[in-house]
Amino acid sequence: GNRLGRRGEAARAPWAALARSGQGVPWCSVSLSNAGMAGRAHEVLALVEQLVQNVVVDRAGLPAARRAQATDRLVSYSMSLLGSRMSAFPPSDLALGETLARKLARAHGIDAPVLQLHELLALLRAGSDDPEAEGALAHEHRLAALHLLAELAGSGRASADGAVGAAAAVVAVGFGRTATGRAGEAGAEGGGRFGLERGFALPPNSLSLGEAEVSAVLAQRFEAVVNSPSAHAEAQANGGRLTGRAAPFVGSIWRAAAHESVAESELVRSTLFAMQAISSKHIRFASAQEQVVCMLEPSLPAATRTLIGRLCELGVLYAKCERFVGGRGGTQPSGLEDISENGGSGEGGFVRQALCAAMRNELDDYFRLLSLLDAERLGVARAAESAGGGNGRGTLTLRKLMLWAHEPRLRLQMMCTLVDQSEGVRGGALANSLGLCAQHGDSLVRSYVGRFCAQAGAPLLRMLQEWLSHGSAQDQHSEFFIEARRLGATSNGAEAEALWHSTFALRTPMLPTYISAALATRVLQIGKSVRLLRECAPPAERGWVASRLRRAPELRWGDAQGLEVFVETSSEAIHPRIKTLLVAEHGLLDHLRALRGFLLLGQGDFVQLLMDALIDELGRPATELHRHSLLAVVDGAVRASTAAVEHSSDALARLDIHLRAEPMEDGWSAFSLTYSLGDSPVAAVVTAESLRAYRRLFCFLWRLKRAEHLLAGVWKKHTTALRLFRELHSSPPMRALQRLRHELLAFVHNTQHYAMAEVLEVHWSELQEAVHKAKDVDSLCKAHAHFLASVGDEGLHLEETSFTEPVHKITQIAIEFADLQQRLYDALLERDAERRAERERAQRNTKAGRWATLGNDGGELRAISAEFEAHIEELRLGFYTQFDRFFNTVSRHPSQQLSFLAARLDFNGFHAARHDNDGGADGTHAGWTGGLGDESPVM
Repeated sequence: GNRLGRRGEAARAPWAALARSGQGVPWCSVSLSNAGMAGRAHEVLALVEQLVQNVVVDRAGLPAARRAQATDRLVSYSMSLLGSRMSAFPPSDLALGETLARKLARAHGIDAPVLQLHELLALLRAGSDDPEAEGALAHEHRLAALHLLAELAGSGRASADGAVGAAAAVVAVGFGRTATGRAGEAGAEGGGRFGLERGFALPPNSLSLGEAEVSAVLAQRFEAVVNSPSAHAEAQANGGRLTGRAAPFVGSIWRAAAHESVAESELVRSTLFAMQAISSKHIRFASAQEQVVCMLEPSLPAATRTLIGRLCELGVLYAKCERFVGGRGGTQPSGLEDISENGGSGEGGFVRQALCAAMRNELDDYFRLLSLLDAERLGVARAAESAGGGNGRGTLTLRKLMLWAHEPRLRLQMMCTLVDQSEGVRGGALANSLGLCAQHGDSLVRSYVGRFCAQAGAPLLRMLQEWLSHGSAQDQHSEFFIEARRLGATSNGAEAEALWHSTFALRTPMLPTYISAALATRVLQIGKSVRLLRECAPPAERGWVASRLRRAPELRWGDAQGLEVFVETSSEAIHPRIKTLLVAEHGLLDHLRALRGFLLLGQGDFVQLLMDALIDELGRPATELHRHSLLAVVDGAVRASTAAVEHSSDALARLDIHLRAEPMEDGWSAFSLTYSLGDSPVAAVVTAESLRAYRRLFCFLWRLKRAEHLLAGVWKKHTTALRLFRELHSSPPMRALQRLRHELLAFVHNTQHYAMAEVLEVHWSELQEAVHKAKDVDSLCKAHAHFLASVGDEGLHLEETSFTEPVHKITQIAIEFADLQQRLYDALLERDAERRAERERAQRNTKAGRWATLGNDGGELRAISAEFEAHIEELRLGFYTQFDRFFNTVSRHPSQQLSFLAARLDFNGFHAARHDNDGGADGTHAGWTGGLGDESPVM
């Protein structure tokens, strides 16, 4: 304890000498005369050198070679402390002693010499209380010394060089000394480690005469560093703050001769303008690289600049929001240069405009707050002036302004976040981006951002309400999640079809996140149903939907459950009415029955009459067909059949024909029946694509029916020929013809039975049941589409060439066979006519008493048979080849329906056994032995 006491007394001696000499450290209040200011300032520097030499260098035991360098660095460091802006010390030495004790406890733990510190502080206070004691310090000097010790204790003890290197490199410039090596590096790295950037600087008018003198000397020494053009340019580029090694000295050196103190009331006024991004004398705003920057006057105290800089952050945030809100042609912050229009233009859509309106309301509230603050500033200032105060400072200080600005700063920050999120998006996507910002853990943030989401989503809610109530989508900027395309027709069936299938569609990027894809599909369906009701229902019912929906709950943005309730209420009102309109009033099932009877050949008597009547017409090339003549034939077949009474007049009037004008096609290939729905809303279910599918099915079934009709005609002619020529019963070629006809007819009958009974009838029953169970138009469309897909793709496999190609070739063989049989029949009729003529001639000769001879009929018939024998053999081999291909396809196909067809074609198991044994399909297998006299397994 005695050793520490003596060491403390030795340490106090230089400070007491400084006090007796009439000088002091810059933060002490010492009275000096005006004479010899510059000389006494230099004496302060000499005293600092003496203090460093006596207290540090001599007692450190440094070698003589290092003393000069250490002295220079320590003096530079001490002078930097004297000219720095260390934080204000506490009002009492007791509080400062407690601060030092806490620092010792944190640094050394339980071994901290806290008790010794209190003893030394007591000795220091005892010496200060006795002015006559040697080395006594005045009260204010004691506080300054303790404050210096506290700052040094907080600076750390890294190394001898690091302890003095924090400011040595910069201060050496002012003194003209050299500080190289690690000292300069430490000065660049440790400039902010000693509390030099914290706290408040004393204003110039509070400095004593000696302090002002020292400051003037230091200002002259550091003029090259602080007042250089490069330093000020760096300050402007960094928002009023110097960087690098000169930063700690900005604002810490008061140029008493060049600058006067700025009243706080003036700074408050400038700050209020700065909070609106308006430039003033001490604060400048500008735009750089599409960002707003704020520059402060470098001569202001650093603490003041820090406080104002935090308040100017509101101006930067406000400028960003104002640029977004007012960019569509409104005002922009008056203090900014080069701020371009952005984000708020009317071209961004209604959602963006609604967001801008919500932000404008928030900015108006912000303006009202600033107006109240400015009114308070002006009111208090005027009251003070009228009362005779005359200083005009008022009670609104920068610190009070900081407290008032806390909540507006948070609001502006959240608004700027919304501005960032809204870049590059619009409509529903913009609302979704705002919704992501609302998903926050803080309830205040969630509530605040939720208000913006609700106001921005209001245009989308109006569009949604209009869509659900009236089926219209007034979306000028493509923001709604339902896209409306242009209608290609206005007054025919194409309108109903386009209305349901192509006019409206979902725009997925604009779909709000709280609306699921399934719910969006239901919303789309309800709007289309309402639109279809408006277009097709009687005029008296066009306002029926809106009246029914008045009882539905009100829609709110983000309320998925409320939207589901609204959709459910709308569905219960609309879907039964639209189904009644289509099925009962416009006869959907009647039209489907007509399509099945005419285009799917379900009306048997009509098909037979039409086939008989079109034999002569369709036998010509397609280019020679006439539409009016074919329509007359079709109308005659309808009137002659039971279709005239089984179908409604509206359905019969819609039956039409379709001709493909292909130059190389014959009439049979070019002709097909079609069905015109005209302006009926049934076109929403039976679309143009569906009618093309019906025509494709008609062509397939029509070809089978034609082959059946031709083979039936061949049988009639073959029976007539056998009756005329009984000797043909034993003719092998005729037996081959008869067997081939049976085989072709068996194939056509089985295939046609499979198509009509096992495919069409089954799926037609399913379609009728699905129509009765359907609840909306989409269900009807799906049921009808499923019917066509089941018949064409799953039943008849029209998309598989392995199924359709053999059928097409076999029917072509049947057509060629019928033509060959017709030529053979014509040859036999011609021979029969010749034989009749010979018999009449023989009878006349006999009656005349002359010899009469008859020709050799057997030889002539054999000649005729030989003429057609090669063609018959060619057709037979072609049929067997295609039949094997077809049977191989249907017998191995995974479809269960085709397995029934394979069982019909191979009822006795012959073809299956042949394929298992050989797998050949060339018509020359032992089972298909050549020769016109062989028996056929199909027989």
